[in-house]
Amino acid sequence: MKKILPLLTCSIGLSLSWSGYAQVVAYENFQTDIGHYLNEGTTENGNEVTLAAGTPRTVSAMTFGYYIDPALFAGTETLTVRFYKLDGALFVDPDPNFPPVPGPGTLLYNSGPQSAQTGSSQLSLTDINVTVPDTFAWTVEMAGGVIGRNELGVGGVSLYSPPTLGSSIYEFWHNTGGTWELWYYDDFPTTFGAEITVVPEPAATAVVLLLVAAGTVAVARSKAKRTGELTLARAN
Repeated sequence: MKKILPLLTCSIGLSLSWSGYAQVVAYENFQTDIGHYLNEGTTENGNEVTLAAGTPRTVSAMTFGYYIDPALFAGTETLTVRFYKLDGALFVDPDPNFPPVPGPGTLLYNSGPQSAQTGSSQLSLTDINVTVPDTFAWTVEMAGGVIGRNELGVGGVSLYSPPTLGSSIYEFWHNTGGTWELWYYDDFPTTFGAEITVVPEPAATAVVLLLVAAGTVAVARSKAKRTGELTLARAN
């Protein structure tokens, strides 16, 4: 019985350390609110982001900010979030100093319409479980109420800058009749306020769990003499 207790203690420690590592923030842009929101009606608009180096690439959840004018809120407004690879048609900037860049192409994720709230709000999406490249575009499309049918500023994605984790380009992707173009404003950056959370890919999880199992067996064979060395597993 005395040999079993150290083994159980080590196993619990490994489980807790893996649970703590399993979900991390790979992109954060909620620190500096620039006091604007992107009022582009029902047009699908996107933010091109690069996740922090050294973090996993399977997105598990994300939260972003938006605003809808309470005086114009109807209660039927929705937001649809999509992830895209940047492997679409080339956008050719009129300025020859900027080389052509690929726009959003392959669809990686579609949240479907999500109910919106009035005023300054945040929408959180969970159980996304989509693997993305280091750099990708995430977009928001608003609909319902008087969005797109009112010349006043009804609502849009809240703008924050600069990101505190990961990075984003200054411009935003604008879907004009199926053609993606890079747009910008002279007065302020158009970086969407968001937090993106990631987890290791399933294959990586399986490998680590196998290593944990192997380490547990090693402890049993050495009668818990290597208990202290299990701290090395927490860095993997």
